[in-house]
Amino acid sequence: MEQCVKLLKPFEEITKITSSGLSCVSEVIPHIAALKKYLDKNETEQRTPDLPHMKATLKAELESRFSSLNQDPNYLIATFLDPRFKTNYLGVIEAERARQKILLEHIKMSCDESSLSSDSSSTPAKRSREEENAGSAVSREAHDTFWDCFDEVAYENSGSQLQDQEKKNSIANEIDFYLKSVRIDRNQDPYKWWSANKRQYPVLSKFVRIYLSAPCSSVYSERLFSEAGLIYEEKRNRLLPVNAEKLVFIYHNLPLVHYEY
Repeated sequence: MEQCVKLLKPFEEITKITSSGLSCVSEVIPHIAALKKYLDKNETEQRTPDLPHMKATLKAELESRFSSLNQDPNYLIATFLDPRFKTNYLGVIEAERARQKILLEHIKMSCDESSLSSDSSSTPAKRSREEENAGSAVSREAHDTFWDCFDEVAYENSGSQLQDQEKKNSIANEIDFYLKSVRIDRNQDPYKWWSANKRQYPVLSKFVRIYLSAPCSSVYSERLFSEAGLIYEEKRNRLLPVNAEKLVFIYHNLPLVHYEY
């Protein structure tokens, strides 16, 4: 029994960490990697010599339950964007996959923004072409011949390709600068770090709000439902849903303002 307690101690610690209100989905891959390393260490084998089958079972369960995480872009990007971990817990292929995914998502976001703005105004390339035609010595209306359209298509496409390349270079430089910065301690708050450095990484901070917003387990959400059970009780069975929602919100968030009852 004593050896079982020693062997399962790290699992207990990680369970408590992932069940806290400050847990983040970016912690999952590093925690799994640390547990696998712990089970493979010689020190662990020396402390638990009578539990080889239990260790083998734990390793097999970790592999079967979490092996697919290294293929999930959500977990990869979250780990990549956590200043405590970055690429230290990702393989070369996984780190590059996360990087490429961020680049592609940024280009998609930029294209969506460009398409929205182009609905209300003409593109810079088109305006530039129109100004060039207006100042040309040849006084004729744009698009009056086939070859004007032919040249304009090539001109606009080259301009959009140049803009896409500039956007890709800007986010690539931002990623490189982020990876070269010093990693923070694992006990520090990644949200505070990003809050202090969001101006330095304006593009990456947008992805942080998307990928670092999810907790790494459902415990915190389940705890919220338990709080709702404390609000709805036998003597409050006529409580309106809108009022119950407000009470749960207040009860859940009072610790954030250090309220003392």
